[in-house]
Amino acid sequence: MIRSALIKRPPLFLSRRQHSSVTTAGSALDAYKIQASVPRLSLHLLPGEQESAEDPLVRYGYVRQVSAGSYHLLPLAHMVQSNIADLARRHMVSVGGVEVSLSSLSSPALWERTGRAANTELFKIKHEDGTSGESESARVQYILAPTHEEEITNLVATNIAASRRKLPLRLFQITRKYRNEKRPRGGLLRGREFLMKDMYSFDVTQDDAHRTYDEVANAYRAFFESIGVPFVVAEADSGSIGGSLSHEYHYLSPVGEDNVVTCHTCKYTANVEKALAFPPEEEDGAFMGEAAVQYFLSDDKTTLVAAYYPPDREFSPLHLLAELPEDTINAEAESTGIEVAEEFATQAKADDDEGLFTRRLIRVMDARLSRETNLPRLPFHANKGTTTTMVDVPLVMAQTGDLCPSCDDGKTPLAVAKAVEIGHTFYLGTKYSAPLNATARDPVSGSLVPIEMGCYGIGISRLLPAIASITADADGLHWPVSIAPYHAIVVSKDAEAATTIVKELRAAGVNAVWDDREDVSFGAAMRDARALGFPVTLIAGKQYEKSGLVELQPRDLSVQQLKEKRGDAAFQSSVKDLPAKIKELLKL
Repeated sequence: MIRSALIKRPPLFLSRRQHSSVTTAGSALDAYKIQASVPRLSLHLLPGEQESAEDPLVRYGYVRQVSAGSYHLLPLAHMVQSNIADLARRHMVSVGGVEVSLSSLSSPALWERTGRAANTELFKIKHEDGTSGESESARVQYILAPTHEEEITNLVATNIAASRRKLPLRLFQITRKYRNEKRPRGGLLRGREFLMKDMYSFDVTQDDAHRTYDEVANAYRAFFESIGVPFVVAEADSGSIGGSLSHEYHYLSPVGEDNVVTCHTCKYTANVEKALAFPPEEEDGAFMGEAAVQYFLSDDKTTLVAAYYPPDREFSPLHLLAELPEDTINAEAESTGIEVAEEFATQAKADDDEGLFTRRLIRVMDARLSRETNLPRLPFHANKGTTTTMVDVPLVMAQTGDLCPSCDDGKTPLAVAKAVEIGHTFYLGTKYSAPLNATARDPVSGSLVPIEMGCYGIGISRLLPAIASITADADGLHWPVSIAPYHAIVVSKDAEAATTIVKELRAAGVNAVWDDREDVSFGAAMRDARALGFPVTLIAGKQYEKSGLVELQPRDLSVQQLKEKRGDAAFQSSVKDLPAKIKELLKL
């Protein structure tokens, strides 16, 4: 169990010479200064272990909850988060990204212009002195930004001419974001306040924007590879952000809320909402029962689309949209039941007697249906002359056992797995630049055209619980070397030995901390070193006193394996050779 360092500050472990200096100075602050080059675990605000907590970050004292969806990051968690942010920063700079820091207080007027002001997950700050009768929207003074498409686009639109800066631009930031989650859950996985890296790209032509997208996507792959945890890249829907090209980056994890479809043969991967899948041979056109149906109207009410599918499967509006001409229907309509078809019929009859014979009906059949499938009766008589029927169309969400749409043989089964989304790339086109009047001069025509944009997000704070959920084991957390708060922890009751070891390591670029807690037994300190997830534990105990050798215990090995390796020369080192040994072990 991790013992608390909150209640009582343990005394410093100092050599006699150091103790004399402290006594002369007469101040605990002087003691801290003497030990400034030797990080000590007792100074890390480490609360005791909460054994009942399901979240490993809470259990092992990395974070503490403030309220629903809001968490304090304690020192070790902050160090992990900072390491993740530094890695992201490095990879964004590698593709020409320039860092900015935008205000979290966003103008509601910009969100009105892009049509996103009505989003129910926005935190809105309102005037306290609103006048009687004033509309709710008019009282909104600021929006706490959950993302910065509006602000960054407006910034570029109003300053690009004055600065005479030519495109392309690739601007990024690593800042706090806010989202009014109705049901915060999963700790830092889905909170109301989070740290995010978001990049925004600005290009003149669509070809340039696609090249930028590919370059940033490659940087994303390099970033996630540098962390060292396996990930997948999935085709995705752009959702409320908008745009026509989108990929999600996921960790496959049982704590995830997303479902990702993968093919082990061709590596096809897609979010289940986006994934196409065909029925196994035994299900193809085999459904004989009563089909389920959803109805959709075009904006001008002149076209009705009826989508039929097996009732035991989940319908996918995205699949339907992909089969229809653009802007045929509103796939986000709240109602898709029989009342939609009744509205269509009523409106047609109200126009004239020929209304039902001039309006269009499109019937779309899922590939699992057959000629013998019973279709729900329409509330009007359909005119064959204005009715189009589409068959063998995949309309339902993929599930394990469906067939891969990408494999040539068409016989490879797909698998569906839980996943945590940790990053997302979007090609936005002109979704934001057009309404916010962000224009540039076309190099061919010379005319002003809306700027082609992309946006690219990484959930920095979300990566902490996502990685912990995958790498933790029965002994506790297990951080990858690339993001661990420290590379090594020194367990020793000998202050002089620990100080020497830590200084030697830090001078060689190995980040180390000394567990100096006086009220913690040696055995408890060893268990804590594993539970806190440090990549390697260094022991300077009785063996060190006798031979001057430090014992190395890599976190990658189990407790049983460590017992078997005890005394092995490969896991012992002199202080002089220790930095090189650790660098080789951890591949630093």
